[in-house]
Amino acid sequence: MPERTGFGLRMIQQGLAHELAGAARMAFHRDGLKCEIDIPIATAMITKA
Repeated sequence: MPERTGFGLRMIQQGLAHELAGAARMAFHRDGLKCEIDIPIATAMITKA
């Protein structure tokens, strides 16, 4: 379990918020990591050419 928020975690959380109007929640457990990602469906349906 991390003692601090590292670069990778911040990049995931801030990138989702900025690029996709989403959010990520991380829960560190002894047996692994649980990551929940929420992205608005309208954002997920946009395709970039």
